[in-house]
Order: sequence, then C-alpha cells, then structure tokens
Amino acid sequence: MSRALSIRARVFLLVSAATALLWAIAVAMSYREAHRELDALFDAQLAESAEVLLRQAAHDWDEEEVLEPDDVRHSLGRIEHRYAQQLHFQILDRDGRLAYRSSSDLPRNPIVTGIKNGYADRTLHGTRWRVAVLTDPETELQIQLCQREDAREGVAAAIARTMILPLAAALPLLGLFVWAATSRGIRPLERFAGTLRQRSPDNLHPVGGGDLPGELSPVAAALDGLLARLRETVDRERRFTADAAHELRTPLAAIKTHAEVAQRARSEKERMRALGQIVRGTDRMTHLVAQLLTLARVDHEAAAASEMIDLGAVVRETAALLSDAAIDRGVQLEVQADEANVRGDRALLATLARNLVENAILYVRPGDRVLASVARSGDGVTLRVADSGPGMPAADRERAFERFHRAAGGGAEGSGLGLSIVERIAGHHGAVIVLGEAPEGGLEAFVRFPVR
Repeated sequence: MSRALSIRARVFLLVSAATALLWAIAVAMSYREAHRELDALFDAQLAESAEVLLRQAAHDWDEEEVLEPDDVRHSLGRIEHRYAQQLHFQILDRDGRLAYRSSSDLPRNPIVTGIKNGYADRTLHGTRWRVAVLTDPETELQIQLCQREDAREGVAAAIARTMILPLAAALPLLGLFVWAATSRGIRPLERFAGTLRQRSPDNLHPVGGGDLPGELSPVAAALDGLLARLRETVDRERRFTADAAHELRTPLAAIKTHAEVAQRARSEKERMRALGQIVRGTDRMTHLVAQLLTLARVDHEAAAASEMIDLGAVVRETAALLSDAAIDRGVQLEVQADEANVRGDRALLATLARNLVENAILYVRPGDRVLASVARSGDGVTLRVADSGPGMPAADRERAFERFHRAAGGGAEGSGLGLSIVERIAGHHGAVIVLGEAPEGGLEAFVRFPVR
C-alpha cells in the first residue's frame, strides 16, 4: 500500500510546480515579446542602413561602371564584433540591372522583384534572409539590403539566456524557502497531533479551544463533535450494561431458587411445580435477552433510509404472526392497514410493529380488543395501536420509554424494553411516537412517519 504524501510535501510540490509553470509562461511570453521587438528594431536598422547606402550610391554612382565586391574590399577596414549583423546588399539601376553587390554569395539577379519599397523574406543557398527594399525616386536606383535571420535568432537567444539563467539559479533557492516556510507553517498541526497522542483513551473531553489557527478550528470542532458522540455512546453502553446486569440477576436468582426447590421436593407434584417455574423463568430470561439484543442492535443501527416499505403490509404480517398469542389470551386482534409506503428498514419496522402489538396483547384482559391500523394522514403515515384494556396512568406514560420501566399494577411480566425499542426505531426513521388514552379506555400509541 502506497503511503500518502505529507501536507508539507504536497504544499512544496504544488507551490514549486505552480512557480515553475508560471516562470516558464513568463519566460516564454517575455521571449516572444523580446523577439518581436528585436525584429522591429532590426527592420528599422535595415531601413536606416538601406537609406544611408542608397544616398551614397546615388551620389557616387557611375552608370558606366559596375563594381564587384573585390574592387572595394581592399580599401575597407573591419571591426569584429559578436553581434555583427552580416549585412549584404545589391544596388540595381533603373532598368533592374545589377550595379553592385557586396558579396559574391549574392546572385546577379534581383533578390526581390515586384517591390519598390518594403520588406521580404527570401532563402539563398539554404539560409533565410530578411530583405529591405528601398528605391531612390530621382535616380531610380534600388538597394536590396539583406540580413541573415540566424543573426537575429542569435541575439534573441543571447537575451533569453540572460533572462533564464538567473531565474533558473533562483529556483532551488525558492524551493528551499518554500520548504522552510511550509515546515514552519504546519508546526501548529504537529503540536495539535502531539496533544492528541498524549491523551488517554478514556479522555473524551473536547480538544478545541486554545490558540488554534483558523484552518485547524473546523478540524477541532469536528473532533469535539465526534468525541461528544463517543462520550454519549460510552455512557449509554455503561448504563445499558448496568441495567442489563441488574435485570438479568433477578430471573437468574429465581431460576436458581426454583431449581433448589426442585432438588428438595418431597413429592412429584411439588417437583413438577418447581420445574414449571424454572421453565417460565427461563422463557422470561430468553425474552429479556432477545429484547436486550434487539435494543443493542437498534442503538447501533445507522439511520434507516434504504428502501420504500409498505407499512400496511408489515403490520398485517405482524398481526398474523401474533394471532395465536392473542387467541391464547382470549384477546380480539383486529387489523385495518391500508397500503402506505414509508422509507426505512423492513426488519426494524417489523420489530416496531411487533413490540407495539405484543405489548397491547400482553397487558390487556381476556375478552379485550386490540386494534392495529395504518392510514395516510396529510403529508405522513400514521401507525395506531389501541386497546380496550386498563390503560396506563398519565404519570407512567411519561416514563414509558425509559429502559426497564414497567407500569405499576400492569399484571404482566414484561422486560420493560418494548417501548424503548419502539422509540429508537421511530427516531431512526424520523418518526414521532405519542402515547395517549384510547376511545375504548385503554392505551393508544401513535407513530407518525413523514413521507419523504
């Protein structure tokens, strides 16, 4: 697995790459602009030189004499210079015949035709030349002054080297400066990381505050939020463990007691009665453990929003599964569930419906009625479970969602977790649950789901 680059290396590479790119663009633009200005300068020099030479030629010209380069070379001196522009020219008479050429490399024919005054580019013996053409209006002498293009390119290259070399030498120094500045800039991050490394695992207090840079403040705030959620989870787990241990102690003690009674029983009837109590205690503990596991799963479940579920179908299926339990207790179970889609987790919704209906069956009297209904209402879907049993006092309804809370005088041995599970599943689905008094006098539970 490749290791990710550090922030220091990323900033260094990004700044260095951006600087090198901008430097290259600036050099390219400067070179192009300098080359354009050099071309304009050389063209102006060509025009001025051509004008001077043409005036001299018009003054000294003898129509009967055609000069060759060797005729005048012996009378001229020469100063060598690295920027010597290697100018050559032709002088033509009014009939276009060659009167003079400064180099035998130039042809005897006119280099440029069809132009009296102006510039042209020509290739002679494989070399590109810039030609300035100027014509004297009085004598109609014409001069064609030529300059090698590579001479211009040489000057431009020399200027480019003058620009590039200092900048290229400065790049490594700039890189060192960027590296040092980046290292100094991330020191607060390193200090922050050191502070986190020194914290003990059970220290879940906020880490924000202090003299943190603006860039680290959102990180610290997000970390504080995470620590707050972890602290809440840990506290909830601790309470859950303590409550579970307390609730499991009672049925275990009861099972042990009945087992001891069965061991000391003097008759078969007494032994069978004790064994029956052990079975009932085991069933109660099994139910309690199942509810604890369900509650633990719900507490750790992510927000349920996976698919569209027909809540009416879920309630009908749940009622069918609990029909035997209702018949055994002599309870009349009715279902009025229309098709109503909500977004959520099918298994969790089935657990919610089962706990509500099962609680109603468990706490009503034989002959009472339990009604489970699902209907659309406004912009939501409402699940209603109502019964005609003894109901629940208002004071108990306020604490009904607390873990392991049982209503006084309920007459049923529940685990005290059913409504707590229902509340958490409803919260995961963005639903709201309300307990009230049913028209039949019993308890009524409303769970209202938003339609999203």
